[in-house]
Amino acid sequence: MLATSSLHCLNARWIILLFNFLFILPMFVHPFPFDIHRLTPDTIKSLVYEGEALPSDGDLVLILQTYMFRVGRASYAQQIRLWDSSTKRLADFTTHFSFIIENNYNSTLSDGIVFFLAPIGYSIPLNSVGGQTVLVEFDTFNNKEWDPPGPGQGQHVGINNGSLTSVAHAFWDADSTTGKKTNAWINYNATTKNLSVFWTYDKDTLYMGQANLSYNIDLMDVLPERVMIGFSASTGEMYQRYSINSWQFNSSLDSTEASQRWRRKIIPVVRSCWRICRFLSFFHVYWGNQLFCCQKKQKCIRQRQPWQ
Repeated sequence: MLATSSLHCLNARWIILLFNFLFILPMFVHPFPFDIHRLTPDTIKSLVYEGEALPSDGDLVLILQTYMFRVGRASYAQQIRLWDSSTKRLADFTTHFSFIIENNYNSTLSDGIVFFLAPIGYSIPLNSVGGQTVLVEFDTFNNKEWDPPGPGQGQHVGINNGSLTSVAHAFWDADSTTGKKTNAWINYNATTKNLSVFWTYDKDTLYMGQANLSYNIDLMDVLPERVMIGFSASTGEMYQRYSINSWQFNSSLDSTEASQRWRRKIIPVVRSCWRICRFLSFFHVYWGNQLFCCQKKQKCIRQRQPWQ
């Protein structure tokens, strides 16, 4: 029975390995959440570049410094599921990114940079925002027609709902922070319907949900179920360089949906493997018993023939 016991142990090990490889591992390799600390030959493919946007020395450069009246845009290559139409469940999400605005040749900053959520395939033209878009803008230039008045010539961080005019804003001293790395967090709480923004220039900030700016908005009412996310920047008569140094994004709905999709795909495979393992186990046990009985029979014959 020793051979049979060993075969049972071997089958058990194979079953565990198959379960881990086919059922658990895929949950951790799905692209949500994503974390891009530096653009490499692998991560470059995860973004779609439009206009002046391009990868450069590990960063995402939206606009080079020497160009005026230009637009650069980059979005994540995969769709983001913002809410579930079947369950009416809205996602919680958090995105963290760092960026630098450089302006070595001019005393005046121009336009700014935005993080956007928009319908799939939506085009955001220069100096025009409308329809189903939600933006968080880091505005470095005051356009009196739509920007809020205030210190710093209207420089501000704003939340925009389908309009150039911010529905909520806070002062942002962009002039004194030119060339410095800005760390920004955008968080959405699906329960309270609160969209909040936090930014800092500290290197080792521990983000605990704090906010410099917030606004209550039901994203299910203003955005479709699936959206694209990314960054857009522009320049006018003055020019400056916009670069994204890192970008992370996490969505509760996408993480859950990814797990469910993998389960639906993998469970039939696991069941088939389980049936194969059961068959092999029965096969091994049957022939193991046959071998044991044969060996026992031969031993009895030898015991009856002492001259051998």
